[in-house]
Amino acid sequence: MDPKTQRRKELIEKRQQLDSHFVETASRKIERHFLSLEEFVLADRLGLYSAFRGEVQTTSLFAKAHALRK
Repeated sequence: MDPKTQRRKELIEKRQQLDSHFVETASRKIERHFLSLEEFVLADRLGLYSAFRGEVQTTSLFAKAHALRK
């Protein structure tokens, strides 16, 4: 396995081992920061990703952006 693939695998495994409370807390903090960005406020449209495998949760962000008609 090449080094890049190996490193990606290691990071995914570490992310999957994160405590769910930590992921939830970090997700809310990141969301608050994202919503406060001038780029977000001025944006007409957004490109968001749907989280999986322990990534930062984006469900609430989707809902808030939709409510703001972004």
